[in-house]
Parts: sequence; structure tokens; C-alpha cells
Amino acid sequence: MGVEVSCLLEKGVSLLTREPRSLGWLGLWSLMGYAAARFWRLQRSFEDPAEALERLRADPKEPALSAWSTRELARAGGLEALGEAEADRVLGLGGWVVQISRTSGVHGAMPSPFPYLQGKGEASLLAGAPERWAAVVGSRRVDRVGLALAEAVVDELGEAGCVTVSGGALGIDAAAHARALSGGLPTVVVLGNGLARPYPSENRALFDRVAGQGGAVVSPFMSQEPARRHHFPRRNLVMAAMSAVTVVVRAGASSGSLITARAALRFGRAVLSVPADAGRPEHAGTNILLTEGAFPLVSASAVSSLLSRVRAGELVRGLQMELSLAARGGGAIRQEDRGGEELDGEQRCVLNGLASGPRSADELASDCGLPLPRLKGALLDLELEGRVLRMVGGRFGLV
Repeated sequence: MGVEVSCLLEKGVSLLTREPRSLGWLGLWSLMGYAAARFWRLQRSFEDPAEALERLRADPKEPALSAWSTRELARAGGLEALGEAEADRVLGLGGWVVQISRTSGVHGAMPSPFPYLQGKGEASLLAGAPERWAAVVGSRRVDRVGLALAEAVVDELGEAGCVTVSGGALGIDAAAHARALSGGLPTVVVLGNGLARPYPSENRALFDRVAGQGGAVVSPFMSQEPARRHHFPRRNLVMAAMSAVTVVVRAGASSGSLITARAALRFGRAVLSVPADAGRPEHAGTNILLTEGAFPLVSASAVSSLLSRVRAGELVRGLQMELSLAARGGGAIRQEDRGGEELDGEQRCVLNGLASGPRSADELASDCGLPLPRLKGALLDLELEGRVLRMVGGRFGLV
């Protein structure tokens, strides 16, 4: 597809090929309503996407394909044709489709929340070292002081050799991308909609500049997907997954930036939050994060020293997330709630071991009578399927 990908292949990321099976899997993904955990289970169980489709149709325990999906499949004439049509649409936009390894994730950083990213611009950015990716997020409605602070944070990140990731929204996001471009720094926009329908429309010129000046505009959605309210939390999950650190500059108590930050905490990533005046409710979100495990960023000049601590593994997450998860524990895992029919004995033992609260891998291995490598394999599968969260100090808890 016109992009050098040899370095990507070693990082768990590769550009989609025209091989029929690859196109078939893309076609199946386009029908599944972005149910990533279910898609991963099917890919793990079946070599042929057509067999996976038959499983979806035949298994009464799995939700049936929607009427829209059934019509689209019939109109295309099969999974391979459906995938090829989507790939052609992306190519027609001057873009590319990246497949992400289930176990390696974006640039080898972590298990991926989505199996594909579509994008425009520099695909090889996704092969970058994960410790050099930083999300900068915040409110759409922000004062001049907040915008100036976001710009100063991006400058500091650039000095540290970081790629700035944000969501392309108005306010803090747009300021972060624009500042990176003005300094000749790489930046990545993660959209909450398809490449063919960039949103917000006011930032289309900004997105074109990002793609044309060494950055990338990526989306976990199909190319024609419009912007919908429920897409943005998923977009935020992708930003958190691909960034070693998330910086929240300004945020209200209900801001989507808190979704990104909390996802980062769940993934065991550092979150830096700018403290705000307690008398400014429109900035209350950043203070809330400080009670949930984020680290205070008292000035842009502190970014460099905090990044050094992140890379040294000194800053992971605070204890509040662990405590809140422990409060939700208790009771045996019900198979009808947790999909017990999909679990093997080792995975079931792990889930039951976590029912009373967070545990370490060593504790679980001892309880289940498993060698530690096998126990960690079971934990990884459960984490990929969204059943288990990795916590502070190597501990794990139930979702």
C-alpha cells in the first residue's frame, strides 16, 4: 500500500494484505458492531472467517447479526468481497488499514482494544517506541490559560522526543495537535468516527495538515461510520491504550477526558493531571483524577522529570483504583454473566480466585496449582477479553 512496513511487522502491527483470509476477517469485523472481545475469541478459535461467521449464526448464546449486517453481507456477496470493498474505500481516501496483533497491540505496547486501525498519513509512526507516546487531552471549552498550558505541555513532550496523541476535538485537543505541527513534531489524531466523515468539520483542515506533515489520523471504526456519542468512549480507550502517559490539562467532572484517564489507569499507565481551582466547577475533573491515582502536574516544566520517572517505571497508578475494585468484589462468578461456556478450567479458576478481591499472579498461581507461565497466559487471555484488569504492583482484579 505504498508504505514501508518491515519495522511494523516486528511490533505486532502490519498493513492489511489482499490475501483472501485477511479480507474475510476485515469483512467479518465490519459486521460485528465493534465487539472486539468476541472477535478475538472467534479469531482464536477459527482459521477461516467463514467458519467463524457460521458460528455466529448457529450459536444461540451469541447475539445474532443485525438485520443491517445481514443485508450488507448479502449485498456484497460474501465476507471477502465485503472486506475488499472496505479496503478499497480506505485506499480511495489515500489511507491504509492496519491489523493489530491480539497480544502485541499498538506498537507492541499492550493488548489492543481493537483489531484494526484505519488511517491516513505516516503509518510507520505506529512502530514507535511505546514509552515515547503521550496523550494530551482536555475540555472542548477552555480558557486562554488552559490553551497556553496545553501548548507548553506539547513543547515539553517534544523536547523529550514524544509523539503527541489526542482526539482531534475542539479546545485542548486541537491546540495540542496544532502546537505539535508548528514545532515540526509528530502528532496522531484518533477519531471517534470513520475516515470519510472527519469530525468536527471545523478541524478538517487541521486533520489534513497532520496527515500531510509527518503525523497520522487514525480511526478504529469503519471508513463510513458517522460520529455517534457512544463512539467517543471507545475512541478514548484507543488513545489510552497507545500512550505511555496521559496528560489531562483541563476537564469538567463529566468530561470525556476522564474516560481516557481512567482507561489509562486501568491499563497501568501513568496519568498526569493539572490541579485546578476548587472554586471552578468546570475544571473539577482534573482534581477528581488526583483522588483516583493521577499524579499532579503543577507546571509544564515538570513534564520532563515526570516522564523520566514514567520511563523508569516509578509512576504507574495510584491506589484508589485498586480500592474501588476491591469494594466491588465478593461472590462467585456466575457463568451466565461471565460467559463461562467460553472458559477453560484455568481461566475459571482465575476468575473465582479474583471474586473476593485483587490478587497477584503469584497468589493466583499458588491457589490454582498452576506454573506461573501458564497462569500468566490465562490472565492475558482474560485481560484481552475484558474480564480482568491489570492493577498496581502487578495485581489483578475483576472488571
